[in-house]
Amino acid sequence: MKTLENDNEIERVKALMEFDIMDTLPEKMFDDLTKIASSICNTPISLINFIDSERQYFKSNLGLGEGEPAPLEHSFCAHAIADPQSHFEVTDARVNPQFAANPLVTGHPNIVFYYGIPLVTSEGFALGSLCVIDQKPGKLSAAQTEALQSLSNQVMFLLDLRKKNKLLVSYQQKLQEYSSNMEAFSAMASHDLKQPLGSVQAALKIIKVKHEDLWDDTDQTFFKLINNTTTRMNLLIHDLLDYAKGGFITKEFESIDVNLLITSIFEELTENIDGHKPEINIDTMPVIKSSRTALIVLFKNILSNALKYQIKATRTQLNIKLEESNSIFTFSIEDNGIGIKPEYLKTIFEPFKRLHNQEEFDGSGLGLASCKKIVEKLNGEIWATSELNKGTTIHFTIQQNKL
Repeated sequence: MKTLENDNEIERVKALMEFDIMDTLPEKMFDDLTKIASSICNTPISLINFIDSERQYFKSNLGLGEGEPAPLEHSFCAHAIADPQSHFEVTDARVNPQFAANPLVTGHPNIVFYYGIPLVTSEGFALGSLCVIDQKPGKLSAAQTEALQSLSNQVMFLLDLRKKNKLLVSYQQKLQEYSSNMEAFSAMASHDLKQPLGSVQAALKIIKVKHEDLWDDTDQTFFKLINNTTTRMNLLIHDLLDYAKGGFITKEFESIDVNLLITSIFEELTENIDGHKPEINIDTMPVIKSSRTALIVLFKNILSNALKYQIKATRTQLNIKLEESNSIFTFSIEDNGIGIKPEYLKTIFEPFKRLHNQEEFDGSGLGLASCKKIVEKLNGEIWATSELNKGTTIHFTIQQNKL
């Protein structure tokens, strides 16, 4: 039997199904509301009742006893949801022509007084009702009616919250699946892209050793072009992998000597530099608990940029500073390089956004984008300050996990 014969019944039932509330286990938060409703209205029975196209279901049942809800043709609540904008009241069902012969009036539970408030969605669909019932005639006061309406609003609030929580769980499951897939992709890309490219670069070196003395200037130019292109491809693949893994390399936390980590990265980046070696000054850094891989990617990318974007014939000077405040570490990596125009200080953290062409400075445009992704995964922030021809400072924060 259909509860309502109107054009909105299909949409109403669909809206009910979206809440996934039918046939769920009792929940204290709903039972508390029926207890309050009965207490306010001085009735022995109170229900939170949901109705689909075929039956009714008591999400909370105070005072009605165990057993299946009555068929829809006998349901008072089916009448209560007929008009979502109105409350439904029966002061004495025994003398009401519509209900006098109803089995719920002539037999258990001997309903005499009924007052129901529709549980209405923001789209205007009545999903069920919050009702109070008594075995004697009754009449609610204006204050009781207002309080019951407030309780029905709370029922809908709990329903919405419950629905959002279920969606959040579903989203988290999908995100975890996505994360696993991305990690698998990163591993595949590392093997399937980097290894063949490495073979190409190795072959180029062999060709150069065996045949360089036979090449003219044009051959040398073409070889240099091929070699530079493969080098840039290797850099791009490496940076793409860092960017793809940016959300996942922050999982494992361990004890890290930040001074030692920065020094090691700096020495690796500068070991092949001829002439004046760059200078670096590092504040005393703590031993912290964080992701080693994440910090390596952060400092390696930032220091690499600081060493790259330099004014020619100027000795590179880097200063690594640390501030601690309110359980937050703020790292600042300052250089004396070419600087950045103010309008580009946010652009540099976007993927593939480069301020210079390859002829000026090599790069993929993913280094700082990877840093931003990692810092945000660590619940921190990253930003830049700069002055043209005087230098740039990259700042980032991470949560303080001091050991």
